Amino acid sequence: MRTFPRFLLSLIAVLCVAEAARAQSERIKTDFSFSMRTALHLGGDRFLLAGGEVFMQKPIYKSYAKPRLVLWRSGAGVEWVKEPPVKQIEKITTLLRLRDGQILAAGLKIRDPQVLLFLDEAGEVNKVVRLPYVGITHQIIELEEDLLLAGTYESLAGDVFGVIQIKRSGELVWGWDVRGRELGRINAWDNTVREIIPHAGGYYLGASSGHEAIAASLDRNGKEIWRTYVDTLYSDGKGVLLHSSGDIWVTGQGQVSRNDRIGGGGIMVACVSPQGKLRWKKNYGSSHASYGHRILEGKKGEVYVLADDKDDSLLMRLDRAGRRIVQKAFYPRISRFVGFLRLKSGELVWFQQNGDLQPENTCYRFELAEVAR
Repeated sequence: MRTFPRFLLSLIAVLCVAEAARAQSERIKTDFSFSMRTALHLGGDRFLLAGGEVFMQKPIYKSYAKPRLVLWRSGAGVEWVKEPPVKQIEKITTLLRLRDGQILAAGLKIRDPQVLLFLDEAGEVNKVVRLPYVGITHQIIELEEDLLLAGTYESLAGDVFGVIQIKRSGELVWGWDVRGRELGRINAWDNTVREIIPHAGGYYLGASSGHEAIAASLDRNGKEIWRTYVDTLYSDGKGVLLHSSGDIWVTGQGQVSRNDRIGGGGIMVACVSPQGKLRWKKNYGSSHASYGHRILEGKKGEVYVLADDKDDSLLMRLDRAGRRIVQKAFYPRISRFVGFLRLKSGELVWFQQNGDLQPENTCYRFELAEVAR
């Protein structure tokens, strides 16, 4: 009987798993150009979406004109659209439901101080807090009394924080300087924390420190315990996962060359010990415009990576050693990953934006275990 070489069998296996994923999709239709940035599940089929309205001044120029809040019902469409009456912001980047029922929104206008909005569920503004920092907020965590914010926070004094703990009045409790090596002190916007995870002793985070992907550990007072550079020049750290094994996983973009800061070095995934030792780092996908955005753990310890790879939006399943088991593609390609929500039912809701000057937003809903088999 004729047999196939092992390398051919391996190639066939990879091609078989790199198929298109099946997921329920739904377009989010608005009568304006909605550049969506974040979403919050309000319960049932109700989602609060936020971002900005886009208008084009010139054929190749875009600008955010107005911040927008959109109440969208899955299966029923948009229920209402509101514009927060705050002139100092052009878009909303983050939403969080507080314990008292209010919704906290972070808004910004490029080169202006950031703003926090305390909203009710109808989108009405109860309170406005102005922060003395230029930059962007990617994530908010509600502490017992204070708020923990992750992003980029540049002060007039020259500080560049990646994480800040503030009182609800906006007063700073502490800030963690995300900048590290000399390269990280060139441009404040090259230094940002996109995701932070609380644990018993403090916080783990994934970040970009001057175009270098890092994982870091902080105590509850913002003191840096360790910082690990998981990739080198012009890499980018995005999502972070505290695995049940105790290890910290980071995903983002791998190293790119000095002459190609836009093109990519593949989807980067790294595993770091609780003490900050790099166990391994791997790149997946092509070498152009590839990013790992978020990283999740499954019920049996497997790891899922939500990513973009050149022409496809991918969901990858990895084993604990980082070996790629399954790779599924979503179509059309995500031109910009918006975010995802993991509902109490276990269902994953993935939001994407296609296009830039005239963006269209799409929602995918699926079970991780069903899609990434």
